Amino acid sequence: MGLIADFVKENQRNYVYGNGLLAKSLIEATIRVSQTIDGIIVTQITGKDKIYDDIEILGVGDFFKSSQIDARNTGIIVAVSNKNRCDVVKELESNDFHNFICIDQNSVAEYIRETDDVKDRRLLHGLDPVSRVFGLDRGTPIDRYYIENYLEEASHEVIDSGVKPSNIIEVGADSYSKKYFSSTRNEETHFDILDYAKGMDLTNTDTLPKEKYDVFICTQTFNFIYDVKKAIEGAYYLLKPGGYLLATVAGTISPISRFDMDRWGHYWGFTALSIKKLLEEKFESENIKVSSFGNALSATAFVQGVSVEDLDEKNMLDVQDKDYPIVIGITARKEF
Repeated sequence: MGLIADFVKENQRNYVYGNGLLAKSLIEATIRVSQTIDGIIVTQITGKDKIYDDIEILGVGDFFKSSQIDARNTGIIVAVSNKNRCDVVKELESNDFHNFICIDQNSVAEYIRETDDVKDRRLLHGLDPVSRVFGLDRGTPIDRYYIENYLEEASHEVIDSGVKPSNIIEVGADSYSKKYFSSTRNEETHFDILDYAKGMDLTNTDTLPKEKYDVFICTQTFNFIYDVKKAIEGAYYLLKPGGYLLATVAGTISPISRFDMDRWGHYWGFTALSIKKLLEEKFESENIKVSSFGNALSATAFVQGVSVEDLDEKNMLDVQDKDYPIVIGITARKEF
């Protein structure tokens, strides 16, 4: 077994330090296998900490004052962000408590896969999926595998075309920009973020800089914009002549993203034909390349929320069947 499973079994009482998404994923996985979490420890009680009715919330000071705590058979699983981890460890050690482990999302995902093996499930005999967050809680979502494979290939195409991007913009973050264009980076390279929270709206060109960027990375975004035609106009507007749009959209085989639906809406699922037709209203047809990713096996696994790490034969993901589009990759170049 892995780190978390072994630790939980070794202790008579187990506490989780933290009350965020990481802690919640860990607690739910532990409860699912009929193990007990005896309490949740937080740095400070705020009144908004209660996650589960039957699990006690303790401030760290109250935890160490409790007469029920026996350090010989009590373990703490530290499930906090990297930013807060050092402070928590110092707090525990200052109280002479050393029976703890620190975990991250990868170790929780491994724990979930160990304790809820998809091979043990009769997937066609139940209504609940393996995961409702696309397998993110179990490892790498299958759509992300395809997104990153597409960007790896498309970024090489851009570089091989002779373009040396000096200005790159990405929706919501700059992680893909830096990952796939680091080889072309120099002192003049700028990585910008298209941040809706700061007033940058793809559907409103008045909020966007005109013809500034060599590359615009726009992954899994058009599905969540109602006026998708305006959003494509915005993407075109951002690009310099000769600039590249590298985009992905969810195909027709995808669960609803509940997180997005409840905040700004989940409106569209595309086919390769429909997204190409929409792009052709701004970009020249010969400058558009559309690629479908997915097959019957990966589509079934994706709908169930199975992660890449759950699969025995990951190379099966690399066989593409255009009739089962999970992700569609789009490379569109603005004419000179």
